[in-house]
Amino acid sequence: MPGEDLMDFKDSFAVRNKWIADVPLSRISPDFKDISLHLTDFTIHSKTVATTLASWKGISLEIPTHIMQPSDRNIAFSYMVDINFDNYFALYQWSNLGSPLENITPLNDITPSLDMDEKSIKSIPINVFLISEYKTPIMKITYHNCWIKTFNELALSYQDEPDPIKHGFTCVYSNFTLEKLTH
Repeated sequence: MPGEDLMDFKDSFAVRNKWIADVPLSRISPDFKDISLHLTDFTIHSKTVATTLASWKGISLEIPTHIMQPSDRNIAFSYMVDINFDNYFALYQWSNLGSPLENITPLNDITPSLDMDEKSIKSIPINVFLISEYKTPIMKITYHNCWIKTFNELALSYQDEPDPIKHGFTCVYSNFTLEKLTH
């Protein structure tokens, strides 16, 4: 029967997928190394089609402008910290723009100088890949002009059961593009 093929899709659901984020920190400084993050939670934001009002013979009508706008330009990443905390430290350096690992409080008498550009916010693209359960890349999302807005706390505690340590941060981005990698 022709309809039987439609109902036989038990193996066609997205399950056991993984999200990997590639963060090219070497674009900010040659002292930084690129990192890959194994994401534990990830949400692709909704997008809204922008509209405008058009009037004709006294009747106003909302029409699409065919411009997709993200509902929010913040993206949150939650990832597993590697065994040597290399990915955590690299992200901390980026959030601190290469300053040493300490909490710095600026003095009141800081005056602008020509060196301020060196301390300005450095933005980079972050690529997020959806990997299938068969380790095939399915989709790529590129978040353009990212910079860290929030670097979350890291809760450490003694672990009887070896669960991976997780950490998170939030980036601001200008726009994102979505690309399908498989057909």
